Amino acid sequence: FDGVRAWLSKAYRKYVSSETLDGKALASLTASIIQFQEDVLGKTVKDRVCMRLPAKVFLDYSDGGAVCLILGEVFKYKHEQGLRRAEFSTAKSQQCLEMLMTIHNVLVEAGKIAIPRVHLAPSLPAALRTELTSIITDHQWKIAPIPESATHCIVAPATSYGDSEEYYRVIDKADDESEVLVH
Repeated sequence: FDGVRAWLSKAYRKYVSSETLDGKALASLTASIIQFQEDVLGKTVKDRVCMRLPAKVFLDYSDGGAVCLILGEVFKYKHEQGLRRAEFSTAKSQQCLEMLMTIHNVLVEAGKIAIPRVHLAPSLPAALRTELTSIITDHQWKIAPIPESATHCIVAPATSYGDSEEYYRVIDKADDESEVLVH
C-alpha cells in the first residue's frame, strides 16, 4: 500500500494531511470496506439498498487506480462530514452506504466501473421480461437493443441439462476478449 499512500498524499492532500497514513492502516480500512459490503449488501441480505462494488476494483493498486480513488473518497467524505474516524461499521450503516454510493459514482466517472448494459433475448417469457426490466431500471443499468452492445445477455432458461454435459459461467473477460475466466 506504499504506492497508494504516496498517491493519496499528492492527490488528496487536503483530506489526508491530518491522517497517519501507513500501509497497515490503509489495508485495514480496505478490508473493512469489503467486510461491510459483505455484511450489509451480501448474498444473505434480503433488502439490499445498493449493489456492492465489484471485487476487481480492489485489485487495482496502480497510481490513480480504483483502490486509490476508493480510499481518497473515504478520506474526503470523512473530512467533509466532520467525522473523527474513517470506519465502516454496521452501526453507522446509513452513513457508510451513502459513502459507498459516492465511491461508486466516482469509480464510474473515472472509468473504473462500467454501467452494465443488459440485452434481454426475445425468447424470454413476457412476465420474466417485465420483471427483469424493472430490476434493470431499479439498478440504473441500461438495456442494450442488440447482444453485441451488451455486457450481459439474458436468454430463456434451458429446458434441461444433460448429465454428460458440463456448463461454464464467464467470470471475467480480458479487454480484447482473447481470454476469459470461467467458473
